Amino acid sequence: MIKILVACKTGITSNLLLERLEKVSKRNKYDVSVEAVAETGIENALGKFDILLVGPQVSMNKVDEAVKGNYPVYQIATGDFTTLDAERILDDAVQAYKDFQNGLSTDMSILVACTAGVTSNLVVSNMQKAANEKQLNINIKAVPETAVANEINKFDVLLVSPQISLAKMEKVVGNKIPVAAIHTAYYSTVDGEAILKQAADLYNKK
Repeated sequence: MIKILVACKTGITSNLLLERLEKVSKRNKYDVSVEAVAETGIENALGKFDILLVGPQVSMNKVDEAVKGNYPVYQIATGDFTTLDAERILDDAVQAYKDFQNGLSTDMSILVACTAGVTSNLVVSNMQKAANEKQLNINIKAVPETAVANEINKFDVLLVSPQISLAKMEKVVGNKIPVAAIHTAYYSTVDGEAILKQAADLYNKK
């Protein structure tokens, strides 16, 4: 069971949303429990829950200080919060929890070594799009292989496009950060989400 904590500025809207989330979870047979608190009650309640959903009015700086990266946090989109779209919010919450369990860190920095070209630009663009959709504040940058040595100290992992020699990049990087070649199938289909997951797996092995 996924235990969800919903928090908004005062708690009034959270309670309304709570009722709808409970109805949707029963209808769609989600194995979840949901409770609601005001913003001031977040820190004391955290240890009892698996994921925190926060309303758009809640300060994410305060949330980050309370959570300290130990729990997945999903900030509900303003439109979904205003309309109390419980079905969409619940779907996003469950996905955010799964992403957290799969190791998609919210503060990961990814360096992509690639050749200058349309495919490389699309890969990075689709990776960033996938990160944004999951509300992950991930920094992704593509550079030519000649620039890797000057950039590696700013990033957590290095992904190498299939056209570039992995062995050569491993010599450049040494033991500074983990490095891996992007799966050819992911690269050729420009699958940003799959490549993002590959980067997360690499990050969690370091």
